[in-house]
Amino acid sequence: MNLCESEPGNIISFFIKILRETNINCVQGKRFIDITVILYTSMATAYVLINCELGSEEAIIHQLKSLEGVKEVHGTFGAYDILAKIESPTVETLRETITWKIRKIEKIRSTLTLMGIEGQT
Repeated sequence: MNLCESEPGNIISFFIKILRETNINCVQGKRFIDITVILYTSMATAYVLINCELGSEEAIIHQLKSLEGVKEVHGTFGAYDILAKIESPTVETLRETITWKIRKIEKIRSTLTLMGIEGQT
């Protein structure tokens, strides 16, 4: 969603002042900024590698997809069976999702979590 900088009282005008040096789109002489840039840069991200019991992959993938914060889930070949991308507004919420929701799913044997570093995307 694009919001116009010139709209008065718009909360986005605060972000535009901060992000003036970033990529701002110009349409017919007006300056616009894509709100998704702000939303994505404020999210904590983790990638969770999962080992599970043989034959349980499909059921676990289905359960993972139903969890809030789980953005992508892929079955994989190799040392791990499943890869999940998790996003949350805070690192604390991210940790709780992994610890109390993902790791508690029945038939998950082990997990390895890789945390994203803000600013290195």
